[in-house]
Amino acid sequence: MLSIVGQNSMVNDLDNALKSLVSPDANERFYAARYFIENNTPSARPSLEKQRSRELVRHVRMALDKALHRMTPDSKCIPETDDLTDKARVRYLKREAIDEFSGTILHELSPKIGLLKEHLAREVHEYEISRSKKVVDSILRVFGAIESLRYTAKKPESHEFDLAQLIRDVVAEEHCDNISYIYEGVQPCIIKSDPRILCLALANGIRNALESINSYDLSDRDLTICWGATNVDNWVSIIDTGTGLLGSPEAAFKIGNTNKPNHTGFGMAIIQQAVENLGGDVTLSNIASGGAKLNLRWGNF
Repeated sequence: MLSIVGQNSMVNDLDNALKSLVSPDANERFYAARYFIENNTPSARPSLEKQRSRELVRHVRMALDKALHRMTPDSKCIPETDDLTDKARVRYLKREAIDEFSGTILHELSPKIGLLKEHLAREVHEYEISRSKKVVDSILRVFGAIESLRYTAKKPESHEFDLAQLIRDVVAEEHCDNISYIYEGVQPCIIKSDPRILCLALANGIRNALESINSYDLSDRDLTICWGATNVDNWVSIIDTGTGLLGSPEAAFKIGNTNKPNHTGFGMAIIQQAVENLGGDVTLSNIASGGAKLNLRWGNF
């Protein structure tokens, strides 16, 4: 107890607080966070946010959250959950859980997987055509998906951009030959949202649609993308002529649920989390003519 009091007394000015914030000692980091709770220092926000993104100790994270919440004039923290509706509260807790879980997994295991890959490449004969490489590549795909999922849980930033152009850019990135692309929407379509988070949702949705079309030798190979905006919300529909939805729509959004080879099963979960983080909803359904329709709708902010 005496040592803790001693550490607390040391964090009595801004310089010491900033140094203690990145200390390997969790107690020092905690008392640094306490300093910022008691001393509102907006200029230190970037340092606190950086430490919060990598902090693994629960009580230190909570102290950092409180310090960030109290910063003025512009608090970037999520509002207190007591002030949220039930639906918003669930989304908030889900974002927190995703951030905490994925952050811990990436921090603890990513370096070890990287080392494993290096050692296997040196020690396994003909590694490039070995089963070991296939297993490692599969693990790396999962880590990439976890990283994308974690990004979708970040606090959105509002930027003005052309939704129509963003859609075309994503299609160009995911492009497949021998498919007819049909665009239906206002051009340009200027909206305010977070283009980076939205891009993850669009990329996964378009990629899934293209893979569905390519999974069989179908005569109709069309991908239709529709979009629009009102003064209240924005929407995108991705319609394919592929195999359609197998199973229930609810099951499709569960992490790890996939029947495709070399897939992580994160794609639909990433879409859902991204759009929910933008204050919207995602629906998936079969269409009578064959294929599936993915609807994304989210609010302006």
